[in-house]
Amino acid sequence: MTRDAGDEQLRQAVDRAQRLQEPLVLAILDVDNLKLVNDTQGHARGDRLLHEVGAALRQGLRSYDIVVRYGGDDFACALAGVGLSEAHARFTDVSALLTKAIDGASFSAGLAQLQAGETAEELIARADTQMYADRTIKRNAQLPTGN
Repeated sequence: MTRDAGDEQLRQAVDRAQRLQEPLVLAILDVDNLKLVNDTQGHARGDRLLHEVGAALRQGLRSYDIVVRYGGDDFACALAGVGLSEAHARFTDVSALLTKAIDGASFSAGLAQLQAGETAEELIARADTQMYADRTIKRNAQLPTGN
């Protein structure tokens, strides 16, 4: 699926949720250090890794949840009819599948719940901001403390 087709699916999910006044959570996931995997293990391994992540997301989420590869190493998942706390619980379960699929690599995730009147672009931006915050927290946790 192309990025444009993924954007269209996400826009339709947001429009439907706004129209029906139903909750919707968007998750943006980023495979950390994909470039390092490509550089050290080859692009074929990096491609397999992305396929494994997509399969893990499909396995861990409901069949009607939207899962799209959103960028080079990013995935967007739209979960209709659930609030933020339920989405966090689902992604806690998905996290175990992703950790197994990624096999030594890691991922960062950001979740955002659709707000009244919000556009798809605004929701994506908020989820993306949360994903970058998650990545920053993980990177800072890996830094030596200087003690």
